[in-house]
Amino acid sequence: MLKPIWFIILLFCLCVNSLNTSIAAESRPTWRVEWDKTVKAAEDEAALVIYMTQAFEPIFRETFQKKYPKIKVTMVTGRGPELSQRIMSERRGGKYITDLYVSGNITPLTVFHRAKILEPVKPLLLLPEVVDTSGWYEGKHHYDDPENRYIFVFEGTPRSGEITYNTKLVNPSEIKSYWDLLNPKWKGKIVSVDPLVSGPISAAEIFFYKHPDLGPEYLRRLHSETDLVIVRSNEQLLDWLSAGKYAFGIGARQVDTAMTQGLPLNQFLPG
Repeated sequence: MLKPIWFIILLFCLCVNSLNTSIAAESRPTWRVEWDKTVKAAEDEAALVIYMTQAFEPIFRETFQKKYPKIKVTMVTGRGPELSQRIMSERRGGKYITDLYVSGNITPLTVFHRAKILEPVKPLLLLPEVVDTSGWYEGKHHYDDPENRYIFVFEGTPRSGEITYNTKLVNPSEIKSYWDLLNPKWKGKIVSVDPLVSGPISAAEIFFYKHPDLGPEYLRRLHSETDLVIVRSNEQLLDWLSAGKYAFGIGARQVDTAMTQGLPLNQFLPG
């Protein structure tokens, strides 16, 4: 039985604007007063700048923008390393452009937290369904920084190896276990994103390492016995996998998009 690892996706604030708008608060709960003040201030400023991974773009473009049409949302999408370089360059130039950053867990901790540019998240949480921790996983809010203040974990995605396969070369029923990838039949037929590149491959490597039936021994054999080919380009990995040069790919991004384009790819969870 697989035990999914929760790949952390993070929301944290890089810049907090002071709110000076006052609203009459008779007979209204405190949270509602503060929420209305926040929305009014945002509408007056008429701009919200969010740096994020592309997966979250539809939420802000289609849902948030429709609910708050007076707030113009500017979205900058990209991968963590790219966005972090841009944000740190802005900070060095004295520019505080970004309001929110939504991404994976590596960049926030290794770049922004280390640079001490983050603002505490808890004071920004107002809505009752957010503040009330009874509805959250394990009955509490989760943070990914040592102080439990800055890098807020608001969503978790189950991960299990990030294995993609070419549907023309692989019958998924052949793969009953992760150990089946070590079958000599697949030697030289597996390509992986460089484990040193942040992204899904990090979640895959952590999953393999921590899985009770796999562990360090599995990782050692996967990298030493399969003639595993390492690439740093996600596009290269998907091209080779789609063309049938390799049967399996580990750590690929945007596989769903490739599948909707009709490429012979799929992902699976070995039993």
